Amino acid sequence: SEWMPAFSPLDQRLVYVSKNGRRLCLELIETDNPEAEPVEILGPGQQPMFPRWFPDGQSILFTSYSDTLPAVCRLSLQSGAVDRIGRLGAEDADISPDGKLVVMVRQGELWLHRLSDGYERPLTQDRAEPLSPCFSPDGNQVIYASTRSGNYDLWLLDLPVDK
Repeated sequence: SEWMPAFSPLDQRLVYVSKNGRRLCLELIETDNPEAEPVEILGPGQQPMFPRWFPDGQSILFTSYSDTLPAVCRLSLQSGAVDRIGRLGAEDADISPDGKLVVMVRQGELWLHRLSDGYERPLTQDRAEPLSPCFSPDGNQVIYASTRSGNYDLWLLDLPVDK
């Protein structure tokens, strides 16, 4: 199975989760080359999900399920290094268009993480199980799904000016 595709912001590369039984890995393919074969860029040790590209096209944001609690991580495509972003227990994240912020789901809330210094702050406090946060193109809003109204609906959140 191949799922959760994400196109590079700079070229025709596509990253996606490849699932074979319980084995999850990230694969990358050059979509502009019909002869291209997928390349595994992150093996099953990380149990990766929810891949997103950093705006520079050099790193992938993903959630690792390799430990007791999930963790949002960054994979450098140049070095292969994986670094955790923020505290454990976060998942389903997105990177801002300028590459400076990460919005993530942790303990039933949305959190904003500043990459420059690791500062984190909650964006919601209603325990409404947000899903699939996504930054707006200008980086000033986040859209996400939530059960705040009793059903899963989309909600738009203005980010604080002092992000």
